Amino acid sequence: MKFEDILVILGDFGRYQQLQYFLICIPIMLCACNDMANTFLSASSDHYCRFDLVCEKDWMKQLSKAIYPLGSLFGTAVIGQLSDKFGRKPCFISSLLLLILVLLLTACAPVYAVFAVGQFFIGFLSAGICNVAFVLGLELVGPRKRDLAGMVILIFYACGYMMLAVFSKAVSGNWRQLELLLAILYIPFFSYYWLVPESVRWLMQQGRYRHAETILQNAAKMNKVTLPENVLEDEKQAQETLREEQEKGQKIKEFTVLDLMKTRNLRRNTIIIAINIFCNFLVYFGLSANTNVYSSNAYASFFVSGAVEVPAYLLSWFLLDRIGRRWLTCIFMLAAGLALILIVPVSNQSLNELVTILALFGKFCIAGSFGVIYIFAAEIFPTPARAAGLGFTASFGTLGSIAAPFVMLLGNYVWGPLPFLIFGVSSVIAGLLVLLLPETTGVPLPETLEEGEMFGKKSYLPSRDIGLQVDLPELDLSCPAGLGFTGSFGTLGGIAAPFVMLLANYVWGPLPFLIFGVSSVIAGLLVLLLPETTGVPLPETLEEGEMFGKKSYPPSRDIGLQVDLPELDLSCRR
Repeated sequence: MKFEDILVILGDFGRYQQLQYFLICIPIMLCACNDMANTFLSASSDHYCRFDLVCEKDWMKQLSKAIYPLGSLFGTAVIGQLSDKFGRKPCFISSLLLLILVLLLTACAPVYAVFAVGQFFIGFLSAGICNVAFVLGLELVGPRKRDLAGMVILIFYACGYMMLAVFSKAVSGNWRQLELLLAILYIPFFSYYWLVPESVRWLMQQGRYRHAETILQNAAKMNKVTLPENVLEDEKQAQETLREEQEKGQKIKEFTVLDLMKTRNLRRNTIIIAINIFCNFLVYFGLSANTNVYSSNAYASFFVSGAVEVPAYLLSWFLLDRIGRRWLTCIFMLAAGLALILIVPVSNQSLNELVTILALFGKFCIAGSFGVIYIFAAEIFPTPARAAGLGFTASFGTLGSIAAPFVMLLGNYVWGPLPFLIFGVSSVIAGLLVLLLPETTGVPLPETLEEGEMFGKKSYLPSRDIGLQVDLPELDLSCPAGLGFTGSFGTLGGIAAPFVMLLANYVWGPLPFLIFGVSSVIAGLLVLLLPETTGVPLPETLEEGEMFGKKSYPPSRDIGLQVDLPELDLSCRR
């Protein structure tokens, strides 16, 4: 019996999984506190007066915010590798102990350099704890409940975000006391040594099937179901066969991100996902750190900034399978971008309430896309290179979070609304690029690199019995008046132009140029969705127009039928 079949018997989200999942979500709340703590640590007057971070040294406050995600980048990789070798639970407990020690040392930091090094290792260890907890929490959740489980973890993260505002208020913003409080709150999690079992999948990889089966039988007992004896026998035989092949020298190819860059569609998908994750983290952490835009009370504004994420994640989960990953990500990113761009003209008009509404709406939308983009990414990458693809694109998220505080500095040294303009344009560009990706909702996911390259094309998933896909022409039910229809939009643009220019007199001088510039950028990106026409026979019928730009164009005009034959597999397959 395969492991996924065992999960079906246990139930997608039974009592045992719910208990383990809840236990794992609690430390993720504290990880959120660590992730966002620099908003208050670097803002504390005690922090920058004691360390003399004033005037020309103001940039060092932002540097401490960038050091933390840099530590997270290394921590994810290093602790992930260690957990693969020594086990999830030992790495979780040891990282917990070290994190408490580092928090205590940072709270006592005598100089800025010690504080900065402490922030690096807090990020390093917190990322490791969070990722190991995520794996332990999700591995026994059935396939049908994993999307929901992933969203619930994000909701707990948002709750930790809000808790940080309460903790900071309780210690009156004193950064030393805040670090000390977080260290104390981690201590109860040592009980997880007895409460949380080792990863079943890791135990199987290590050949410890008896221990793994004991955990599964305990889960079945709590869920009131019965598992057969020797339930892991099939998995054991599969592992033994794999080891025999490796001993015989039949090395199984391990795919890397370089394999995703060798073909056109996989390369495009990887780059677009990386850009979207970068822009998402850039905007998310930029808005999270800029709490003064929401309210004059830093604690209240930070709490509200976290609170808007909860309905955003719930809405993402509700719409995920109804609208689809691609359009939902696009809508959230575009809405966030447009809201943030609109802050630019109104920020100088003493319309503080409107700025607050637009900023909160932008935070709501960017959080909603945050809840979708990783699910979308995991489904786009083919199975052999999925981990490599996710690891590569996730690193761009860390780069975005590192860049966010420095973008915020531009508001102090260049132009006040410039960060919002950068965040807004980045979101719009990323949202439009998503439309170049294939939809994954309700579609069998690619299991090989060849299928990953074909994913999203009309010829994807041909009949595997005969290796053939037939595209029949559709009936002509429309009117051939495309040029006249689209030409009328040019007239509308000419009519609108003078009214846009009037905005310079009544709203803000440069606003027309901003509107013209953003419109041109958006239109230019949308052109990428159109097929190239240079040197290609033009379509003569609506059926050919529908196929225009696809690999199967032009169709056979003699029989009115197009047959897509599968490509030869010239790459290395297992």
